[in-house]
Formats: sequence, structure tokens, C-alpha cells
Amino acid sequence: MKEKLKPPVVVRCTEALTPRPLMIHVTIFLVISFPVGIPLPTDICCGDYNLMASSLSSKAKVRDRQGSWLGLRFCAFLIVLLWACERPTCHASMQVTSFEYQKKFNKQLDLGECPMREVSFNLSGTMMYHLKRCPVTQPGTIVHMQTAINDSRNIQIENPSQIVSFIPLCGGEAASFLGILHHGDCVAVDIASKLIFSEKTLVRAYVGYYQESIDVLEPTPMDPRILMDSRMSIFEDNFYVKERSYGTIELVIVHFRFASVNEKLRAAAVKLDTTRMSEYLKRFSLMNVIPTKTTVITLSTTDLNSYNIHHYPGIDYERAIRTVQVAEIKIWTRYEEIKARKLVPHLSYGFYPFLEEDKATLRSVNPLIWEETSMLEIQIRQAINKAKKNVNFCGNNEIKLCVRIRELLATLREFHKDFRLRRANWVALSIEEKNAFTSHYSTRVKPFLSLTESLTRDVKKMKKNERLALKNLTRHTSNEISKTSKKNKKKHPVRHGRKRAEALRRMPS
Repeated sequence: MKEKLKPPVVVRCTEALTPRPLMIHVTIFLVISFPVGIPLPTDICCGDYNLMASSLSSKAKVRDRQGSWLGLRFCAFLIVLLWACERPTCHASMQVTSFEYQKKFNKQLDLGECPMREVSFNLSGTMMYHLKRCPVTQPGTIVHMQTAINDSRNIQIENPSQIVSFIPLCGGEAASFLGILHHGDCVAVDIASKLIFSEKTLVRAYVGYYQESIDVLEPTPMDPRILMDSRMSIFEDNFYVKERSYGTIELVIVHFRFASVNEKLRAAAVKLDTTRMSEYLKRFSLMNVIPTKTTVITLSTTDLNSYNIHHYPGIDYERAIRTVQVAEIKIWTRYEEIKARKLVPHLSYGFYPFLEEDKATLRSVNPLIWEETSMLEIQIRQAINKAKKNVNFCGNNEIKLCVRIRELLATLREFHKDFRLRRANWVALSIEEKNAFTSHYSTRVKPFLSLTESLTRDVKKMKKNERLALKNLTRHTSNEISKTSKKNKKKHPVRHGRKRAEALRRMPS
């Protein structure tokens, strides 16, 4: 079963008009009882009693070995939670990292604040976008909780889907609702699209999730008379920040390309009792399995400059090690500054609807659907990158193969545009529509991938033949030049001996 690195999830259930102080106690109990080492199910609603009970029970069995007291606490938690969910209506909530939100809108959010959104509209057949600001705020009481979580791992990445799974940087509903998907993409998808997985490549990732504390807003009850006011329509389909956590997500991803499959297998077999990426790079050096190319990708959610990417050839492997060491020092420094409150970065925002209505369509009942959709995005982008390289090689060549490659690139770009346009409205799709979306595009993507791989193989053959022809031409030309130079070679004049003496004697005095 695939392990995921996710922050703990708060189960949210509230009544229509009355705030529930019990929710604070349930939240504190959940965070204290179940650390990040046991990821909780992210898609639990009040109606899913059996799913929640079975999931939490199976996870709790592992922890019960530490003492029977945890089992008693779990039972008490479950009873209280079920009681809390019987009375109210369960509501949708969305969560997005502060990094994704600030990268899009260049602004931090306060508790109770309504986020900005980029909304699309169709103007004469052309899709247009405008920034929608939300002037309303939700007053309430702030409850601060110290919930320190420090979970770091160094893992070997086998395929692009693990990048999306292990890096908790983007969710489909929140990204779609806020308009993040209109022009760009989630950072995890962007990074995964740049990695190559083959028999000679190896990818390792350090993922650090550090949370220092969390603030929760307990909203002030609204006067029932206000709810009857027609002006309340301003609150419809709008959310406010109910939870704000403080901390950071740190990434160090290293992509190795080796000269042979054997070297890659030797490097992949290395297992060290440390999370430091630099130790793995040093071990490869000691084993004399130096990669022919090393790519280092670093990201910190405390920095809004997206991510940094560095490429090093085999001869500069020591520079790659130093780059990783510097990144690790910066990570350790940021952790210490956050602990000392010298740095208070926003980690994530939890959004909650102003109006207590059932917005089940805003919830991702199965997050695997979004992961599958993200994988389709990655596959399309990788196919486009391959087609671009082939087109660059062909240049203005009008042979049949190059014409087909240019046509394929144009088709892939148009297909990608259509895919992203439809996916941007992800938040409005029902579960059935999301499944149908993924199934439809999965069927269409496969032929494109097969055709791209086939044409890429043909281009490689063409490159090989051109290199051989150029080599033969160079050899033939050098032989011809050599023969010509021998025929035209003049004898060097004699500057000594009898001939020089005879020449001097005949010169007039």
C-alpha cells in the first residue's frame, strides 16, 4: 500500500446557526492522539460512519501496541465524533497550501478573510478571466493550538505519480475553485513533468513537513434575522479562512542519470539510516558510480520563487554535492528560526463556507481520482517535451518523418489545451463526472503516447544514420585531402652543403 506524507486532517462538522465549542476539543484530541505518522482519511463526512470507523480502527491497531490507554482514548474519540455528527449537517471544506495561494495572488490571508478567486467567463467564444475579490469577513474567536509536527523522509521515487502523492502541495477542488488551474498548474505536477524515469535513471526525494502551530477561528453566530435579508446572497458560494497553520514544506529532489543499467541498480540498492540527501550522493561517489548527469531540484514553501533547478554533468558531481549540502543547511536553519518564532510562515489555509449548506460537490470523496488526473497532465506534458526535442532536431527538414512530428506536436498542444480547459472546472464536477473525465482522457492519451514513442524511436534511428554518414564523409574527405597534399608537396630547398656553397661561388662579387 502506498504511503503518503500528509498533514493531519481535521474532521469538520458544524450546526446550521450555532458554533460548536466541542469541535475545538475534538480537534485537539485528534491531533494529540493521532500524530502525522498515521495519516488519517482525508475524505470523511458525517454520513460515512462505517468507512471512518473501519479506517481509523485499522490504523489504530498499530498504535495499540504502545498501551491499552490509546484504545480507550480512540473509542472515546469515536463516540464523541459520532455524537457530534448526528445532529448537524455536514459541510464541505477545502484546504490549500499558503505557497500555492500566495504564488497565485501574491497575498497572505487572515483568519476569517474571504480569499480572492480568478473566475472564468465566455466572451463571444473566447475564454476570459477576471479577478474576483471578496469583501466579506467572518468574525469570531481565535483559538491557538501548539501542534508541533516534524516529519521528514528520504525516499526513492519509482514513477511520477509518487511525486504527486508524497508532495502535499495541491488539491483539485481548492485549486479549481480559486482559479489556480486556469493558467498554470500545481507545483508537484510541474516538477514531476520534468523528471525522466528510465532503466538508467534514479530519482530520490527528501520531503520535510514541519508544522509548529495552528489557529482555528470559532465564528460568531449570525442573527437569524440577518439570514432572511436578501443581501445575504453575497455569502453564497463564498468561503472564509477557518484554520491557518504555521510551518513549511521542504523538498530536495535529485535526478541521477547513469552510464549503464548496472550502475543504476547498484545506486538504487543503497539504503542509509539518514534522511540527508548529501549522504546518498557521497556514498555513490565512494562506490564509484558517478552519474553522467545530476539534476538537483529544491523548494521551500517559505519562499515564493517557485522552485530552483540545477543541472550538473558528471565532471561537476562535487558541485552537485555542495548544492545539496547548502540546501540542507538552509532547511535546518529555517526549522530553528520557526521554533524560535523568528520566522512565522503560513503553511496552509482551511476554507469553510459562510452559509451552512450542503456543498458535497466541493469535496473530493476519492483523492485518487485527482491523482489519476494529475498523472494524465504529466503524461501529456512529457509527450509534448519529447515532440519539441524531435521538432528542434528536424528543423526545416521536409521529409515525411519530420512533417509527421510537427503535426503531432500541434495536435498534442491542442489536446492539452482542451484537457486543461475542461479540468479547470474540476470543483463543479460530481464524482461520476470526475470518473468519466479521467476515463475519457485516459483512453485518448494512450494512442498519443504510443505514437510519440514510435516517432521518437524513428528520430533516434535517423540521428544515428546521420552521424554515421557524417563520420564516413569526414573520413573520405580527410583521405582525399591527404592524397592531394602529397602530390603537391614541394621539396624543401637545400640550405647547406655543396649546393649552397656552389650558389655562393657563382654570385657576382
